[in-house]
Amino acid sequence: MVGERLLRLDRHTAEYFLFQPLWALFKGRFANEWYEPAAFDTRTVMEAWQHLPAYVIRPERNKRQHLSGVLSRNEMDRDYAYNRRLFKRLRQGWYQFSPALSIRSSDLEDAAWLPLYEALNLRPGMRGSP
Repeated sequence: MVGERLLRLDRHTAEYFLFQPLWALFKGRFANEWYEPAAFDTRTVMEAWQHLPAYVIRPERNKRQHLSGVLSRNEMDRDYAYNRRLFKRLRQGWYQFSPALSIRSSDLEDAAWLPLYEALNLRPGMRGSP
């Protein structure tokens, strides 16, 4: 959920393939003081994807130019018809997840929407959180 808008990232979309490794890497990498800035760029994704075979990530998607396009067209402040507002650009080439994102909890008894940074167990003001 982005703000009040519910959206689904289907497995065949570029946004899904981009979101998944960033979700897995975000807290461990960006809550750590060694990484500056507390954000990600295309190199981060390329490093995460380097050992994936071509049948998982198509070769045309495994390029910096493609990743930059996916990031830029999904910036929260971008005016684009199909924008999903997934990322906040901190500066040129550096992004964080949009603070407006919410994730559905996996608790079967009490499924609820959690703010993304709460789902990642990052407190407000903590390095890497908005």
